[in-house]
Amino acid sequence: MSVPITDIHAQALAQSIELSVEPDELAGLLPVLQELATLVEPATAAPVPVQPPTSERHITSARQTDPWNAIARWCDIPPTSEGPLSGMKMTVKDCIAIAGIPMQGGSALLVDHVPTQDATIVRRALDAGASIVGVTTMDDLALAASGDSGIAGPVLSPAAPDRVAGGSSAGAAASLYLDGVDVALGTDTGGSSRVPAAWCGTLGIKPSYGRVPYTGAIGIDQLFDHIGVMARSVRPIAALLDVISGHDESDPRQHMGLPRTTGLRAIEAAPADLAGWTVGLVREGWLDIDPSVEAALRATLGSLAKLGASCREVQIPEHLDAGAVMFAMLSDGFGALLRSGGSGYQWEGEYWPEIAHPLSQGYAHNSAHLSPQAKVGLLLGEHLRQTQSGAAYGRAANRRGPIRKAY
Repeated sequence: MSVPITDIHAQALAQSIELSVEPDELAGLLPVLQELATLVEPATAAPVPVQPPTSERHITSARQTDPWNAIARWCDIPPTSEGPLSGMKMTVKDCIAIAGIPMQGGSALLVDHVPTQDATIVRRALDAGASIVGVTTMDDLALAASGDSGIAGPVLSPAAPDRVAGGSSAGAAASLYLDGVDVALGTDTGGSSRVPAAWCGTLGIKPSYGRVPYTGAIGIDQLFDHIGVMARSVRPIAALLDVISGHDESDPRQHMGLPRTTGLRAIEAAPADLAGWTVGLVREGWLDIDPSVEAALRATLGSLAKLGASCREVQIPEHLDAGAVMFAMLSDGFGALLRSGGSGYQWEGEYWPEIAHPLSQGYAHNSAHLSPQAKVGLLLGEHLRQTQSGAAYGRAANRRGPIRKAY
């Protein structure tokens, strides 16, 4: 039975949302409010506990040295069946749910949270024969691209150990240099897989929006969230993408006007060479970059040309607006997402209610320990909310269409 709502509590509720209600009016509303609170109680009660995984899953002690701080937790999760990924050993970013294994999101907000269900991509990979050997270190709530803002400390680049690995999927990229790791799952909202892949000298891909389900991963904004895949060579990436891509009824990102996708079949569809392919070089993306980075990119274009590709420069002036649009939406949107328990409202798909209480409690008690990057993002979001009352997000979101059309 729900706790009775007193007039004092009702007054406090009104004050918290700055709602003007006169005392005599509140007295009339109180019985209706209490009746409705009792009515909705069954629908909002704790769900029936989820059946735990049948296979044994546990944290293990470190089996090898980890000089780059890539691994947040070693674990031993066997495959659930044989398949195209049999024998492949995988690491998973700390914001992707693995049932029975603590998930911290690189943050002080989620110290003791243990998911009860696998993320869709985790389940698909295990069903295809992969095993999981580690959970990887990441930036605080994935709100940075440096690899040094997470609660576990900085991740170093195996390619340059005196430098950080880049982020936010820092540990995912660095883990590929550890013995026995073939492929890594990360996320990529604004470069979070491609940046550490580049800084660590591995390969990383951001699949097309909605191609890979995001269900069961902590996100930042549903219009930007992507899963990322990293490996030391192309074939493991293609093999994993073949397995984890495709339609998932639970993922709202796949309800946004996208066609229902099937598996990629990337390996069987791969051409023998790149003859007939044209690589577009977006000029606006090369402005003010370090000469050594440009030299590396030029070398890559040369390699593509040797494989038969035609490379040509294109101009997309709208590219220069994309960063402002992204930061406006992510800062305003992530604050709202956090206040709503990590899931948001009014979308079709499977919600993740078990993450709501840990996030809200973590924020109430541990927000002082958030990274500077996370704090700046949240402050900017609240500034936009107070000065523009939610219109900032809407205006920025409406600019996505022309930018995408330009590309």
